[in-house]
Amino acid sequence: MTKGEFRAAFARFVKERGVSVLITVDAEGRAVPRPMGDLRVDDGLTVWYATGASSRKCAHIAANAKVTVYWQRPQEGVGGWQYAWLYGAAEVLTDQATRDAFWNDEMAEYFAGGSTDPNYAVIKVTPARIEGVLGGGLETEGLDL
Repeated sequence: MTKGEFRAAFARFVKERGVSVLITVDAEGRAVPRPMGDLRVDDGLTVWYATGASSRKCAHIAANAKVTVYWQRPQEGVGGWQYAWLYGAAEVLTDQATRDAFWNDEMAEYFAGGSTDPNYAVIKVTPARIEGVLGGGLETEGLDL
């Protein structure tokens, strides 16, 4: 698979998932994974999440912006798994324009104050490298962005 084909396959794969695992690093250097609903994965492969501004993940990101995002699914027809991950830098955004742009009414369950809820924040993950096993074999492919 060429680099361009891999990037396109990666983009299709992650945009179909809807849920990923966001992995931050805590103060002791431990990887801390948690499942997250993807708000959006844009064409540049930037990943966006809604979260509570007071969450542990936001504290982790403030101390160490390096994160990994991971997706997986069973591989159809041949058994095994397909998976992809992205290494990048995360930032927690609390400006009102960003919060309004990503707000949807389903989030009201978690943020009663709507897009102006003081605990509502958006995490932006800017990719630096993508890797994955997306073909029929077990070869990991990767691409620096």
